[in-house]
Amino acid sequence: QTAKSHHPRLKSRRGVVEGRARGGVPLPPPGMARNNVSVAQRVAQEKFARTMAHLSRNPELRKVPKVAGAEYRCTTLAELEVLLEYVRQHCHTWKRFNRDGSVAFEGIPFEEVNLYDVNKNLLTPLGEAMGVCFAELFMDGEPRKPHVFVSHAWGHSLKETVEALRQHAEDRRYGADAPVWICAFAIRQHDVASQIPPKIEASPFYLAVQMAMMTLIIAAVEKPAADLLRASLPTAAPAPLPGLIARFLGMWAWVRARATRLPPRRRSKMDGGLTPPQAPAHMSETDGGLTPALMSALDGGWGSRMWCVLEAYLSLVASPEGYLTDIYSVEDGHVRRLTDGLLQNDDGDDEYVGNKADRDKLFPLVVLMRMLLFALDSARVSEVKDGKNIMAHIGSRGAVVDATVRATFFVAALALLDQLPRELVDVGFVALAASHLRRVVVASIDISAGARLRLVQSLPAAYLQEIKLTGLGLCDADVKALGDRLGTAAPHLRVLWLFNNRIADL
Repeated sequence: QTAKSHHPRLKSRRGVVEGRARGGVPLPPPGMARNNVSVAQRVAQEKFARTMAHLSRNPELRKVPKVAGAEYRCTTLAELEVLLEYVRQHCHTWKRFNRDGSVAFEGIPFEEVNLYDVNKNLLTPLGEAMGVCFAELFMDGEPRKPHVFVSHAWGHSLKETVEALRQHAEDRRYGADAPVWICAFAIRQHDVASQIPPKIEASPFYLAVQMAMMTLIIAAVEKPAADLLRASLPTAAPAPLPGLIARFLGMWAWVRARATRLPPRRRSKMDGGLTPPQAPAHMSETDGGLTPALMSALDGGWGSRMWCVLEAYLSLVASPEGYLTDIYSVEDGHVRRLTDGLLQNDDGDDEYVGNKADRDKLFPLVVLMRMLLFALDSARVSEVKDGKNIMAHIGSRGAVVDATVRATFFVAALALLDQLPRELVDVGFVALAASHLRRVVVASIDISAGARLRLVQSLPAAYLQEIKLTGLGLCDADVKALGDRLGTAAPHLRVLWLFNNRIADL
């Protein structure tokens, strides 16, 4: 039996948040996700404390039951809360390592601890001493079927990763003990090579996505880049965006040349020979500032690693009907969300979508800009063979991956259309038309008549299952263009909403 044959097919999106996931994971009623944390967290805390105490007394202890198959080694929100507290108490003694293995400095601020730090100071030593991954400390030898697959970059702050997952559990209403698959905690970090087979279809990444109900992408741009972009915003009269970009580029170049914590990007055989994306010829400093230098400056974070590209492909392009992919980010201590369609909290008498529109408008602009420049060919990989295997698996669908990732962010960015450079707007519409998006939900935003018409003319009719264009001011001409676009070319379309528009006669 293949992994895909027992994938938990969803009868409807509502079943994701109101029913019971296959595999026995109950989905609690509203308000219970956070309350559940305390009980589950106490149990996890006891197990973790007991293990660490035994390990400190006897480094040769190897009594933790193992679980075969990394795709079944899931952690939970409660267990990650325990880890977060452990990191808070011990990170002042941890070391930050350079790429060559040398120590950069000792004593890492809690807010800056990322998964590279957790791996070097906890996960790898744990594996070397006990032969297990972090998740196995709590599983008692019992496999867990993933409910949520988390796609992220290791450079993200651990604190922000847990905050995003905490909010997601609240939004999608799964409990603190729901199985969550995160590669860092599912793969035994002391022996990674033996757990990643050459064939992608047999890898734990592939198998975990196939069994999960949804993917949570935690997207961010490296904090120095985000800070610099925010610092470049004017405090008085607004400046033209190209001017802001130019100032941002200047500061970024200055910091990259001097900051020891930002190693230069290497394009060598160790990176699989991959090259950075090339800006289209019309993107120049004079008409928007979208130069290759800008694309390099916005590099990093989710989407810059080849394994993230594979996860995006599996979640957005190759997943079954009904699969959900949410995108979260953390900015200034606030979790920002691009949800795949509506949340249950959004539902009113007419399944009001205004809440989603309000959320989309708050998503970090710098992350949206970076993801509109997403390119498969620019992704990095530590092991050349992994990069080749992933590229072979995606094959000729690389352009579809690029378009679908860009379009996913672009639809959310429609609320910020007037803040994006013209070139990125063009990139977004082109990507939308070429994408395999399944849902387009846009509501209560003010865009020009030209943008409305271009939106309906760019919808990927052949793949869409759900279209909700509410409160956009659509007129009869827009609806006619929508009809022309869909025609008989939308075989999968199940839902079409055009509420609160200026349509005289449908």
